[in-house]
Amino acid sequence: MRRDRRAWGNRGMPRTAPDRRRPSATAELIALSAVYLSWDARLAPVLPAGAAAVSERFLRVTSPRRLLLFRQLSRPGARMVLRTLERAVLPGITLHYAVRKRFIEDVVCEFVTAGGRQLVVLGAGLDTLAYRLARAHPGLTAVELDDPAGHHRKQQAVAGVPASNLHLAAGDLAGTPVGELLSAVPGFRPHRPTFFILEGVTMYLSAAGVAALLRSAAMAGGPGSRIAWTFLQPDRDGRLGFARSRRGLVNAWLASRGERFGWGIAANQLAGFLPPLGLRLIRIVGANELRARYLAPAGIDHALATGEWICLCEVPR
Repeated sequence: MRRDRRAWGNRGMPRTAPDRRRPSATAELIALSAVYLSWDARLAPVLPAGAAAVSERFLRVTSPRRLLLFRQLSRPGARMVLRTLERAVLPGITLHYAVRKRFIEDVVCEFVTAGGRQLVVLGAGLDTLAYRLARAHPGLTAVELDDPAGHHRKQQAVAGVPASNLHLAAGDLAGTPVGELLSAVPGFRPHRPTFFILEGVTMYLSAAGVAALLRSAAMAGGPGSRIAWTFLQPDRDGRLGFARSRRGLVNAWLASRGERFGWGIAANQLAGFLPPLGLRLIRIVGANELRARYLAPAGIDHALATGEWICLCEVPR
């Protein structure tokens, strides 16, 4: 785990940039993509309700210049350029981020509706879910665990509209058990059913790091807890990345920001991967199901990136 401990940064990604208080490049990109989609009347409904507005609020604090740039790129002519660039480099990645978040939010809300009262987002970066659900559900204890650098500006962003049941906790997720980090969070009750989210993180860790983090979360929540986490599935040649992407360009961009893909797993291996970690597989969700659930009903036939999957699993009772 030593390698993971050095590498862990905001949103669970390796960081090499000198300003450790900035969000990771991909955390910024995902937040910006939500704001960008919200300016398209046809695509905006795909986003989780309220996510774009909160993302914009966070970005005003963490990345005001990039937010201003994206505002300029929202003009009709510029939008065509961006769409062409996306199709050439990684088709459908913007919509992928949106529907990925929609599904995760849906299953978390099902958990809360069924009586779940604890939510923990691991490596949250600029994600908005814990913030929004904490405000919507006063009885929910919502926690974000992240690298100390990851919360520095996010704390500033949420300071103006606080929620007493939202806790931003800093810690070394790669080197400290999740339960130990949560023991310092007011209101969190160990070994109570908890929903954990590990979104857009595992591909930046090692196999041992992923296993340790999932096992640690399972132990912290105990029976009845659930985990929604995302992973990349290697292609036939064992390469990691989104299908139909220009891997060379994507990997070069990630490397320039100290963020490299390091781990993936085939979906058909999860049934054997999870039980030793104290987890049971519930379902695996890919692009086809996400399209059928969120895009097809709205008549949206745009490209949707493939290659990253969502795994929903639980700690057996």
